[in-house]
Amino acid sequence: MTVTQAGVDQQLSVEEALQLRTYQDALAGNRAARREVLKMIAKRERAMADNGLLNQRTMPSVTQKVSPDPRDADAAMCLLGIAAPNKSREEYDPGAVLLEPWAVQAALRRRRGSKALTSKDVGEIKRCTRAPETLRWPRRT
Repeated sequence: MTVTQAGVDQQLSVEEALQLRTYQDALAGNRAARREVLKMIAKRERAMADNGLLNQRTMPSVTQKVSPDPRDADAAMCLLGIAAPNKSREEYDPGAVLLEPWAVQAALRRRRGSKALTSKDVGEIKRCTRAPETLRWPRRT
């Protein structure tokens, strides 16, 4: 088969063309295609292990960097206007933030079909929101 990618024609076997299409579908979010791609990867790794091609030297090492400071996300949310510094806690917790009402309201609007908020949930939301009195609560709250 002739397949055109990025304006370049390539000759592929039918199996290769189907694998390419499955890969593209997986990237587009198709769950069944993602499962199929994972099966292809597992099959390839088994074949490489059976042929002695899979060892520590051929596999790249993976370095994982984890930030020990969860405040990094707070700073990003402040930059994006999702949160603001909590002035009332500034003296004993300088990095504390409160969520902006518009962001909380957007999250509340997205709660379709889920169970009703408990009084504990409402209390937590009010505690973490900059101006909780401006929020419009869902009907079953």
